[in-house]
Amino acid sequence: MGLKKVLIYTGIWAAIMIGFYVGFWRPRITNLKKTQNHVMMQQAVINQLKRDIESYPKTITAEALKEVEENLGLLFARIPAKEAIPEILKQIRQYSVKSKGLTVTGITSVKGSVRSKEPQDSSIPKVTYQIRAEGNTRDIIQFLYELESGIRLISIRDLKLRRIDAGKHTVSAELTLNIFYSTPENVGQEIKL
Repeated sequence: MGLKKVLIYTGIWAAIMIGFYVGFWRPRITNLKKTQNHVMMQQAVINQLKRDIESYPKTITAEALKEVEENLGLLFARIPAKEAIPEILKQIRQYSVKSKGLTVTGITSVKGSVRSKEPQDSSIPKVTYQIRAEGNTRDIIQFLYELESGIRLISIRDLKLRRIDAGKHTVSAELTLNIFYSTPENVGQEIKL
């Protein structure tokens, strides 16, 4: 009878242990694994956010702001304080004297390009001219470069090239350009180019 009792107690304890495992321990382990997976996903999101924050552009520094202000000052220095258009046109015409391979054949004001004293759209006032020049290809390219990189703010709007003599590499250029200027009324206003 002693062996039968041991087997019954062993069976009862085995049933209690299986019940404990199935009813209590196993659900806790499953919840623990779910919580662990959730924590790992949250950690991955936090790591990704850290990488995004580190790669996000930094805010503008005082040095960068100073550089922007200097560049803006250089831009405004290229816009004359008064209408100095005749002086600028004289400089354009004299360029053909300096260059041996280029001749400025004409400068005309484009009709409809009225010098507006009060710009309606807060843009910098400008006057539009059409320039005709003839010369070799290299001098025409240099002329265009000098116009757009000169001391005054000039923008070439349209350019038409026509070959005159292929052997001598001479071309005729007709370009339309804007010469920007400032007036006392628009000093300190927001501008659009």
